[in-house]
Amino acid sequence: MPIISSSDIVADDASDLLTHIRESASALSFHPRGTVRCRGVPLFRTQAARDLGCLLDVDPDVVSWMCLPTVLADSIDIHALAFAVVRSAGTILTDAVPSDAKRPPRTECPTG
Repeated sequence: MPIISSSDIVADDASDLLTHIRESASALSFHPRGTVRCRGVPLFRTQAARDLGCLLDVDPDVVSWMCLPTVLADSIDIHALAFAVVRSAGTILTDAVPSDAKRPPRTECPTG
């Protein structure tokens, strides 16, 4: 399941791309809507991401979590991670992939 297509990319700037991905996610709604430890706006692209957010809310080692914190990119792929999770031992970046997905959502970078 691609998170975006090459035609959706309006700028090479990662900040603009992340803004675009967050705007797309803001149009989606998954239950339950409330969160406990989410910092910022809760934005989920899949029910699997929402379910993981629920688990993060009840994990006693989680201090806070943030949705769609960053975009990772190389010359071939672009990928927006689902969460940055702050734990007492440090911060980790993680993703949420539906169990029926063949691979994490990715897309090719546009050329030229």
